[in-house]
Amino acid sequence: MKLEDRAWKEFNLSGENGIFKNYHGKRLTKEKRIDGNLPFLTAGEYNQGLGDFISNKDFITFKDFISIDMFGNAFYHEHICSGDDNIYFFINDELSKATKLFIVACINQNKSKYSYGKQFRQRNADTTKILLPISKNEEFKPDWAFMEEYIKEKYAIKEKTYKEHIKKVIKELTYKEIVPLEKKEWKEFFINELFDVIIGKNIDGNKVDKISGNIPYITRKESNNGLDGFIDEDICKLNNNFPVITIGNETAQPFVQNFSFFTGTKVNILIPKLKMSDKVLYFISTSLKQQKSKYNYTYTINSTRIKKQNILLPINENNEPDYEYMEQYMKNIMIKKYNKYLSYTKK
Repeated sequence: MKLEDRAWKEFNLSGENGIFKNYHGKRLTKEKRIDGNLPFLTAGEYNQGLGDFISNKDFITFKDFISIDMFGNAFYHEHICSGDDNIYFFINDELSKATKLFIVACINQNKSKYSYGKQFRQRNADTTKILLPISKNEEFKPDWAFMEEYIKEKYAIKEKTYKEHIKKVIKELTYKEIVPLEKKEWKEFFINELFDVIIGKNIDGNKVDKISGNIPYITRKESNNGLDGFIDEDICKLNNNFPVITIGNETAQPFVQNFSFFTGTKVNILIPKLKMSDKVLYFISTSLKQQKSKYNYTYTINSTRIKKQNILLPINENNEPDYEYMEQYMKNIMIKKYNKYLSYTKK
């Protein structure tokens, strides 16, 4: 199925003769959020806009809907969610999940129109138009059947590729019974005992094209492994050490990088003094993440502080970090998770 084989037409997303009814979220600042189990959406281009889990009362909820935030980011949500005043909910119970996913992709073609200075707000929710393929049999009407089949075909291809990849990865891993974490002996180590800490060569994200490039651009983001796009820059600024751990000053969120990458401002790179696999680094980054709450925008985890930061790690009989144990622990976790994913795809 090819998109270019179809005729397309503009339709009202919502409002008069629109495809959806829209609803506006309710303001709830971080300070007033009460921890709970209800997914709470806010503006953001990652994690489907998920900002928190709350238990606050009197918040309207929806499921099987499309959300658009103040920056024009659109997502489909299958399960029950609520959202703040930067979120608009688009409801149509007659359309399938696959059709809504197709529409989300169409909406996101226009998100570059929005920014802090030009936000997606109620008037946009009521007046936005989107291009959709039209039916060959019913002139000028959206071809819902084509949209659904197109997405299902794409998903089938992706699922097949994913399963083949996972099966290959599992074959390369060996499961071994090991001592549980709670029965292992642990010891504190300073980061500078295990790593050389350097600052990435700063590249200003406002001055580069983050869409058309080929090399990962890692910044202080707290999600998406720190990835903020793909750029092409001076090769002299490229970090070719990998695998390594990166951690942004203000966010203090550690990520493992398995490829060459460029960095934004204030990104620390932890280069192992001894050779460590990515699995060992995943284990260490999880331990390092336990210290995250100590740091914030006024007390950042800069290169000086991170060198003096200590972390707990399992040790061997020589009182040294037990890298073999860490590696096997992560392999076991991966095998369990991948098998769980494969079981899920069979449902």
